[in-house]
Amino acid sequence: MRMNFSFAFKALFTALCTGTLALSTWTTSASASSANFDGWVESQAVTSKERMYRNISPAGAVPGTILASPSKENPNYYYYWVRDGALVMQSILGLYEEQKSLESLTTLMQFVTYSRDNQAKAAHNLGEPRFNVDGTVNTEPWGRPQNDGPALRALVLTRFAQNLLAKGDRAYVERELYSAKIPADTVIKTDLEYVAHHWREKCIDLWEEIWGQHFFTRAVQLAALKEGAKLANRMNDPGAANFYLVQAKALESELMKHWSESRGHYLATLDSDAGPDHQKPTELDTSVILAALAVEQSTGPLSITDGRILATAEKLEQTFSVLYGVNRDTSVGTAIGRYSEDYYFGGNPWVLTTAAFAELHYKLAARLQTARTFVLDREQARFFSRLKDGVSIRAGVDLADANNESLREFIIASLKEKADGFMKRIRLHVNEDGSFSEQYHRDTGFMISAYDLTWSYASFLRASSAKREFDQLRR
Repeated sequence: MRMNFSFAFKALFTALCTGTLALSTWTTSASASSANFDGWVESQAVTSKERMYRNISPAGAVPGTILASPSKENPNYYYYWVRDGALVMQSILGLYEEQKSLESLTTLMQFVTYSRDNQAKAAHNLGEPRFNVDGTVNTEPWGRPQNDGPALRALVLTRFAQNLLAKGDRAYVERELYSAKIPADTVIKTDLEYVAHHWREKCIDLWEEIWGQHFFTRAVQLAALKEGAKLANRMNDPGAANFYLVQAKALESELMKHWSESRGHYLATLDSDAGPDHQKPTELDTSVILAALAVEQSTGPLSITDGRILATAEKLEQTFSVLYGVNRDTSVGTAIGRYSEDYYFGGNPWVLTTAAFAELHYKLAARLQTARTFVLDREQARFFSRLKDGVSIRAGVDLADANNESLREFIIASLKEKADGFMKRIRLHVNEDGSFSEQYHRDTGFMISAYDLTWSYASFLRASSAKREFDQLRR
């Protein structure tokens, strides 16, 4: 039996229960099943992988199609979104690098073929956000262009190409992924040319609500150009590599304008043309954290260790901790949503955003575990100080210094505890069969909106992988 009971029951449950009564039900259930958390994470990862793959190349769809969700009504997500697909393929690439399975390699190659077909059909506008399952461009009225899609696709496939080159498979890379030919006739080259020539243009954000200049879009474009330049050089295309780097430098200057010193966080959108129904006065949005995780930069302003990224994460968690009724239960981590002004389906926590915060904290702990130097700036010091009440850490401290070993161990343990808390939050609300929807209700905790959201499963897999990698470091 699925934990998300009939719609009628849930409506009655929501109407009758205040946050306290609803939460007592959830807490009792969680207490009864709190044993073997690590085992649950691994089990849920297996379930998430299985359910994610069900939405890839499903029956009746063109091979390579990645359904956003099987849901066809309230809401209808029975499409392939370029952005969602690329983010899901990041998880698939992670599985390939970790497990070297034929399944993941086949899926990646099908995605390459499918993506090239998409590009050919949407050649007039590579910012086309979504396609029908038969591979045709979806022509329904929609927010377009969405220019994060080509950048994300270029980024994940560039990393795939580098993986193949390391194994000596240059022929496939040059034939399918990157050739120096102009006009471009390979997937990565086509996307990089689009990004390099169109990054200055306004577009619709990743939540498909606001027109403007977006941190998420700019961040993934910047990473795509930087990593694309390295691949271009490796594929004997130095002129293109130089052009991509010139554009990246200009783009990075624009990206830094999103930092607000007065507010102490990155602003999700600049130069917004949002109407009165889409105003976001705070511009505080989890998309900033999703961007940092998607680009996976080891250094620089988009690194997960950057103080401005951490400051934004801290403000987001503080905001959501008092916004949602489910967060009255503090025995588990904070339920994380998109942004405080969210109204979609009533504005709720999302599985993928909560998983992202778990991933962030596991990866921070791993970085600190392996760092040879880790001198704290002001924002980093504030972030680490607030991991535990009563702890004060000053800027300028090198956490990797042997004299600060006990402090570093304390912070690592605190980060691990926080990360586990976010995973336990997800565990609290997952359906009994291990399925995820897009959101869980802000007061009752039941899964709502699109069921079996592929992005939810991919995000949980990334978080569970980050946990596994950290645990291995500690052994």
